[in-house]
Amino acid sequence: GLCGHDASLLSGRYDIEQLLEDGNGLAKISNFLPEKVADGALELIESYPEEVWNETAADRDPATNNIVHKFWSTKQAPGLSELVRAISVIMPGRLHTFSAG
Repeated sequence: GLCGHDASLLSGRYDIEQLLEDGNGLAKISNFLPEKVADGALELIESYPEEVWNETAADRDPATNNIVHKFWSTKQAPGLSELVRAISVIMPGRLHTFSAG
């Protein structure tokens, strides 16, 4: 699993605070998870039925957003809370978002 000691080892491989500062609060870290964990996360996400996914989209409107975007997301799917928790233990006390793509 990715809890406690394992998570601290991951966070120690990167200066996450600096990456977040450099990216204005957004950090993209390729190959962050060990391959076995990443494969399990992908298998979990790919197993979700179409019904759990919600389309989110916006056209460019400077009053509400500054970029056209469209993506699929889910907040409630089997195993999702455990996956998000595994990511969140790396930097406790922060708002965490997990994206896969």
